[in-house]
Amino acid sequence: RLAQTIFLGILVGLIYLQLGHNQAGIQNRNGSLFFIAVNNVMMNMMGVLNTFGSEREVFVREHAQSMYGVAAFFMSKQLVELPFMLFFP
Repeated sequence: RLAQTIFLGILVGLIYLQLGHNQAGIQNRNGSLFFIAVNNVMMNMMGVLNTFGSEREVFVREHAQSMYGVAAFFMSKQLVELPFMLFFP
């Protein structure tokens, strides 16, 4: 993931390297920010979709046994994955 992030950063940087300070340059900057935001969302979503199937069975079984609720599962999953997302965007 780190290599992919670095490669995309360099690629977007080279595409938008010499933008002017006019209306077209501002629109191009807005487009690049949108591209970066959508790319980050899609990369994170693919990680969730890959693990969802295997974790779903465990969650349904443990939730049916009243071991924990949806909010506790969600928060614990977010807290566990947060350091990885911060250091490897």
